[in-house]
Amino acid sequence: MRPDRAILAGAVCAALAAPPLTAADGNGSYAVEGPGRMICADFAALSPDEPRARDVAVWLSGYMTAHNRLLTGTFDLTPWQTPGTLTGLLAQFCAANGDEVVEKGATELVNYLADARLRDRADAVAVKHDGKVTMIYAPLLSDVHARLAAAGFPSGGPDKLSQALQAYQNANGLTPTGLPDQPTLLKLMAR
Repeated sequence: MRPDRAILAGAVCAALAAPPLTAADGNGSYAVEGPGRMICADFAALSPDEPRARDVAVWLSGYMTAHNRLLTGTFDLTPWQTPGTLTGLLAQFCAANGDEVVEKGATELVNYLADARLRDRADAVAVKHDGKVTMIYAPLLSDVHARLAAAGFPSGGPDKLSQALQAYQNANGLTPTGLPDQPTLLKLMAR
C-alpha cells in the first residue's frame, strides 16, 4: 500500500473508532448564528413582509434542512409546511416566550414536528383542480385521503379528491380551493 493511502486508511479507521461527535460543547452550549440570535419579542413584533422577518424565514428553512440531514430516520421534517407556515408557528412561540431567542423556538418547532416527519424518501405528486396545481408527497396524499374519510369526507380516489377537499373546506370555514393547500393541511393534519 502506498504511504498516502496507508495514512488515509489509518485516518478512516481512527475516525470510525472514535466516539460520536456531539452537537455542543461539554456543557451543552453552542453558538447560534444569524437571525436565530434574535430575541423572540423582537421577531414577534415584526410584520411578515419586513426584511428581518424574511431573513428569519430563510434562516429557518436552512435550520430545518440541517435537521433533515442530521436527524436519524428523517427525509423531510416539514413535508407539507411552507416557510410561511413555519414562521407563523415560530411567531406564535415567540409571542408567548418573548425573552427566548428565535433558535429556541425553532428547536421547539423541530420537536413538535418530529413525530409527523416523512421518514423515507418519497416522490411528490401533482394534485390539480381548476387549472391550479399543488405538489404533495405521495405518502402524505394517502394520509390526506385517510383524514378526509375520518372527518366524514371520503375522497374515494383521485377524481373525487377535489370534491371532498372542497366539502371539507366549506365545512371548516376555509376557502374552497379543492386543493390540499396550507390552510387546509393546517386544519386537516392538526394533532
